[in-house]
This record gives sequence, C-alpha cells and structure tokens, in this order.
Amino acid sequence: MSPSDVIMGATAFAVALILFWLYRDARARDANPTLWVACLALFALFVHVFLVPLGLIVYLFVRPKGRLDRCPNCGVAYLHWLAECPKCENRLKKDCHRCHAAVPIKSDRCPECGAPL
Repeated sequence: MSPSDVIMGATAFAVALILFWLYRDARARDANPTLWVACLALFALFVHVFLVPLGLIVYLFVRPKGRLDRCPNCGVAYLHWLAECPKCENRLKKDCHRCHAAVPIKSDRCPECGAPL
C-alpha cells in the first residue's frame, strides 16, 4: 500500500464525515439536507475534493442560525424559534393571551409578561 493510497483513503473518509455531519445538521435545521449534500458531493467529484471544506464554510455562513432543542414528542432536534416540529408537526409553542408572545408549550407562565397560561 503506497502513501498516496493512504492519503486518498483518508481524504475520502474526511469528505464522507463532512457530508454526514452536513446532512444531520441541515436536517435538524430544516435546511434541505439532500440538496446540500448532493451539491457538495458533486463538487467533490467534478471540481476538486480538497475544495469541499470551502463548501462547508459556505454552508456554515448561510444555514439557519439558532440553538437546537429537542422535541418533547418525537425527540428530533429543531431550531428553538420554530412553532412546530419539522418531523412530527406537533406544536412546540403557544401564544400568551396577554402579550401574544410565543411561549414554549411546557411553560406555565409567559417569560415576557409573567402572565399565567
């Protein structure tokens, strides 16, 4: 086994890890994971494999920002500002009757005005 085979294998493994992480992160952020992975995989195949990290950097700049929480119903990760789960479509937020703020479904009081829910 020559050193170039080892380098090519390590590069292919690193690209596979990047694509796997990108798919999971884009799926959790509801950012069309199939499109992102297909674009980066085609970029690696037809342009140059060493430029895949550049595509990852572009994704990191344009992906939906925010904290990821877990859905209490199905356990999938979702962005904290979403009103419903992207997988099971159950409600994650409810409205405060006094100030109309979006409140987590498990809260007893509104964090904005303190009104009971």
